[in-house]
Formats: sequence, C-alpha cells, structure tokens
Amino acid sequence: MICKCCSESTAGSPVDYQYAVKIVCGPIKVGSVGNSLPPGQYFTKTNIHNFSRCDTVTFRWKVAVGLPHLQVGPVSDFAEATLGPDEAVEIDNADVFKRLGGEKHVEGWVVIETPAELDVVSVYGSSQAVGGPVVTFHTERVQPRCLTACNDFDLNIGTGVSLWEVAGPFPLGTVQPPALATYAEAALGPSDALWPAQPSTALPGALWIHPQGTNVQPEGVYAYRLRFKLCSGFRNPRLAGGMFADYTAVAYLNGSPISAPVAGPNYPPTLPSPLGITAISPFKAGMNELIVCVTNKEKGTTGLAVNGYLEVENGQCPGEVPPLLCCPGIQYEAYTGKKTGQMGNHHVGWWQGPVTNGAEAGTTGEARRLERIKIGLIGCSHPGMTINYRVRMAPVPTGQAVYVPDTGFPPAPEWTDLGNAGERMEQIMIEQVNWPLNCHLCYQVHTKSDGWNTPVVTAGNWAGTTGQNRRIEAIRIWIC
Repeated sequence: MICKCCSESTAGSPVDYQYAVKIVCGPIKVGSVGNSLPPGQYFTKTNIHNFSRCDTVTFRWKVAVGLPHLQVGPVSDFAEATLGPDEAVEIDNADVFKRLGGEKHVEGWVVIETPAELDVVSVYGSSQAVGGPVVTFHTERVQPRCLTACNDFDLNIGTGVSLWEVAGPFPLGTVQPPALATYAEAALGPSDALWPAQPSTALPGALWIHPQGTNVQPEGVYAYRLRFKLCSGFRNPRLAGGMFADYTAVAYLNGSPISAPVAGPNYPPTLPSPLGITAISPFKAGMNELIVCVTNKEKGTTGLAVNGYLEVENGQCPGEVPPLLCCPGIQYEAYTGKKTGQMGNHHVGWWQGPVTNGAEAGTTGEARRLERIKIGLIGCSHPGMTINYRVRMAPVPTGQAVYVPDTGFPPAPEWTDLGNAGERMEQIMIEQVNWPLNCHLCYQVHTKSDGWNTPVVTAGNWAGTTGQNRRIEAIRIWIC
C-alpha cells in the first residue's frame, strides 16, 4: 500500500489521514415517515486496525448525521482512542448512539482522523425485524484522503492588533445586533481627549477604536465584532482579556455573554481596572463571532479598547489567515539640489521620482543635498491611520538652522511637499498616528560626513544632525 499522505506532508504542513465511513444504524418501523429504506433493523460496524509493527497511534472519531430532504443533521464532538501495534477496535451502533445522545435510526458518517495510516473496514448488515436473522451482509475497505493538519490557533484579540468591525447605532436596550447588520472596519485611535491616547497602564497593548466619521456619534448601541475561524476537532479553547468602553459594554461569544455588565462609564478614572472577558465555551467549528455591545447613552464620543488572547489547540484552519490588521507600505520622493556656477550663485534641483519600502531616495557621493520630501502610505490602510512628518532646514550658505515645525508650522500630513528648495535638509522626524500596534516604522539618512553610518531610528525620533554642516543627501524608510 502506498502512503499517499506521507508524500504530501511537509515539515511546515503536517498531513492527517481522514476516513469517512458511511453508516446506517437502528430500526425503521412500519409506517415511518421520512425514510426511503424499507422497515427493518440496520447495522454498521467500523473495524479499525493499527497495522504498524512498532508505533502506537491515537486517532479521533465523530459522527455526522445527514437528514432526508437536504436537511443538515447534528455533528458530534470528537472522541479519541489509542491503538498499540497490531491492535484493533470496533465502532458499532451502540457507540454511534452514545456519541449522539440517543437511540434512533441514524444515517450519516463516522469520520476518523489519524496522523498515521490505519486499516478501516466497514461491515453492513440488516434484518427484516428487530431481533430477526440477518438477511444482508456486506464489507467494504475504506480508503483515506489526505488533509492538511490543524495547528494550534493563537490570536491577540486586542484593538489595534486584530481586525475589529463596528455596526450601529441600534436602539437603546438592544442586546444583540440584528443578524444582517452591516459592519465596517472600526477607526483606530482616540476621537476625543476624554480617553487616554493609549490605555497602556491599565490595559497595555490596546488602542481605542470607534465608528468611522465625526467625533460626535448618535446615542444608541454600537456592536463591535471580531470574527475568526476554528478548525473542526479543536480542543481546549480559552479566551481571556479585558476592555474599557465609552459608555458601558457587554461582550458576547456566539451570542452568549462572557462579561458582566458594570455601571458606566467603563473607562478610567471611573473604572480604574478593565472589565474582564473570559470564555472556554461556546466556541464552534467554522466561523465564530466575538461581539462587544457598547451603549452610548448620550450624543458624543463612543469607543472601545480591548486587550487579550485566544488560544485553541488544533484550532488553526489550514490556509486561513488570522484576522489581524495589516501593515501599510511606504512611498516617498526626494527633491535634491545643489549650487552651480563659478560663484555658486545658481541653484538647480529636481524630483527624482517615488520609491518604496526601504529603497534609497536622493543621491550619494554627488554633493547634492536633500531639500524637499513627500511621504505617504500605500497598500494596506485603516480608518484613522496616517503619518505626520517634520524637517529641519539650514539656509545656504550661512548654516544657521531654521526649524520649520518649531517656528509655528504644525507637523505636515502625508504627501505634503515639505522643505525649501535652495536650503539643505539636516533633520527629519516621522510620526505614526493611530497605527496597528504590530506595525513599526524605521528610517535612516545618508549625511555628508557620515554616509549611511547614521543610526537607524524609529518613528517619533529625529534622524540627522543640526548645526554640524552635515546635510542629508538621501533617505530610506521601511516597515521594520
């Protein structure tokens, strides 16, 4: 026998064997409605043998029921069994009824999943009456299929890390949003000075999120949603975290409450500690929904901040991308110039064209200075997310520094043409505004004297020098 799954398995993506055994179990009485089979007693036995001479195999199995007329039946939880070398077990009618919690006629499947190949043979029989002699008998070897194994699922559910959506407002008193509610990605960052910019002390690793639009939101209930998929057969799920909200909030997992309501406002200083969120149920295979309903009792700002983790053994669906906020790309363009003529009384400069994600903008070794710059985000972006940047210039030839933003100019928003033609740029600072917490910006400048030996700096720090006659000649910016 050829081990097909072994040839498909890789170190990064282990493969399971899955056997789907058709079952017909239990009696059909005369006059039964909804059954196409004739009255009688039906039996299915699934025989499982570990043909290995040396290895012990632990497999899991469940029952999936199919009902007549295209109706979906129940699916049991997985149960486990272990076979030593050359050992065998049998799954019969009684085992199927026990997994489903009742004894009645069942048609469907016994599904077996195992990390190693097994012998699986189904045995079918029937009698014309309960307790009567067997009148039909059939055996069939069941062939396996190869499925990518489910890995452990770990997700940071924090606002500012995971992709939260928001819908509403719904009428005050709404407990759960309508099933067909329309959701949009929540905006990142505080929308009012009422909240701490980042609740790092009481709720580390979280950003405030809120509905898109103006800071003033109508009163009502806003539903914040985080969706995630779990692989069939997951085990030991655990969700734990905390939250602040304006004004009050209750969390639900698949419709069941997983936090206790507390009188508002649910944020510091009135609420110094975050509201707890905990759950070990009711998780389910397939799509799950964590919903936080925030009640805004007055016209004004409303928002939510959540931090926590979800851990599920064997819960990662193969090929499924976790619902995390993506990081943007960076595009930037440099304007370089220099003095020309015998007395240096002429100036020429030009835009060099945009570059992206760590490429060099400007020139090196050509005695040209960086004079103007434009920076913006490309690709992935999120509501409320942007950058600001500022520069420090020095007029030529005096060398006296002129600090553009420090003389009344605010930090410039993205894509602003910032700087002055004919003056050399000596310092630059880029600031991240309401970025996903897992995205970080780095940049480095090439200066007249130091070349690329200047330090790499992160967002919010100055790159370059002042008063040292070390012009910036080139820059590179990237997500680090």
